[in-house]
Amino acid sequence: MLQRDLWAAFDFYVSRNIERDGDHATRRRRDALRRKLAAVIRELTLSPREIESLPDNYSLAVKSGRFAAEHRNEPAVDYLPPKLFTSPEEWFEIDFFQPSNIHEDIQDRFITLHTRNYKARSYFRIFYRYPGGRAALDDFLKHIDAEGIDWKFGAHSGFIMVRDGTRQIPVGMEVALVQFLITLDDQLRPVPTPIVESVRLRVFRNVDGRPEPPTNTGVGMNVSEYTLKRRLLFDGAKYVGLAREPDDQPIYRVIFQSEKAPDWGEAGRSLTLAQDCRRCHTGGGQIGVQTVVSLVNQGGVDAGAPLGVAHPLSAGAPSPRPARAAGFKSRHETYRRLVEYLE
Repeated sequence: MLQRDLWAAFDFYVSRNIERDGDHATRRRRDALRRKLAAVIRELTLSPREIESLPDNYSLAVKSGRFAAEHRNEPAVDYLPPKLFTSPEEWFEIDFFQPSNIHEDIQDRFITLHTRNYKARSYFRIFYRYPGGRAALDDFLKHIDAEGIDWKFGAHSGFIMVRDGTRQIPVGMEVALVQFLITLDDQLRPVPTPIVESVRLRVFRNVDGRPEPPTNTGVGMNVSEYTLKRRLLFDGAKYVGLAREPDDQPIYRVIFQSEKAPDWGEAGRSLTLAQDCRRCHTGGGQIGVQTVVSLVNQGGVDAGAPLGVAHPLSAGAPSPRPARAAGFKSRHETYRRLVEYLE
C-alpha cells in the first residue's frame, strides 16, 4: 500500500514536468523529489513469492458475513455480489469490441478510461448481471449492433452513442466496475494483483428515470461504492479493508479531473456519491441503456478500444484486462522515467 501511494505521487510529479508546468526552479525541485521517491519505491518492490501470497480480499470480504448476498432492491443494503468472480453464467465479464484484423499499433487502445486515469497503477474489470442470462445478453448486443447505433455519425465524430428510442436494457440489470491494484516486482515489472481497491455497483429499478420505485439517485437506479480503507485493512484486516462509501456524503474525486484540480476535485465537497454517479451516467437526461457506457465504449477512440459493441467473455475464459493494463503501464512515459532513474 505504501508503494502504491508513493508511486501515485511519483507519477503526478512526472506528469507535471512532462507538461513543463511551473518555472525552472519548480521543475528542478520536482525532479529531486522524484528521484527520492523512486529510490524508496525500489525498496518497497515485492518478490514473486510475496506477490503470489497477496490475499484475494474480495472473497475474504464476502466470507466475513459483513455484506448481504442480495440487494433486495433496497439502496441501504450493504451488498457485495458473492459470485461476481466465480459464476461466469450469472455475472458476465464484458470486454471491448475487437476487430478481426487487429494489428500491433492499436493495442494501447484496449484500456479502460478508468485505467488510463490511474496511469495503470490499477486495472479495471466490468461485469453485467443480465436478466435472462447469456443468451438474452447476446441477443441484446446483436440488436444494438444492428439497429441501435448511427455508425456513420460514429465514424465522423470519433465516438458512438446508443440511439434514442432503441430497445432498452431490462429492469433488474446490474453493472459492476471493479478496480484492482497493480504492484511492482523486484525486477521493476508492473504486476497485476488480486487486491480489490474499489467496487462500483449499479442496479436498474426502472429504465425511464421515473422517481418510482424510489432509488438513491432518484432516476431509477441504485448506486453504491465500496473502497479499500486502511483503518480497516490494518486493524486485524476487518472486513478485509472494504467498506461502503456513504450515499449522502461528499465523495473524494481522484480521477477524471484536470491535473491542476484542487483537493477534492473541481466540484469541491459539493457532490455526494449518488449525485456524482447520476452526473456521469445520466448526462443530457439519458436513462437506461444510454448510461451503460461500456456497451459501446462511449469514451471515444482516444479513451479505449476501437468503435464497436462490447461482448461478454466466454465462460471460464481468463480476463485479458490485467495483462493489458500491466503492458500499457510498461510502455507509459511515467514508467519509463521511473526505470531511468533507477537504472
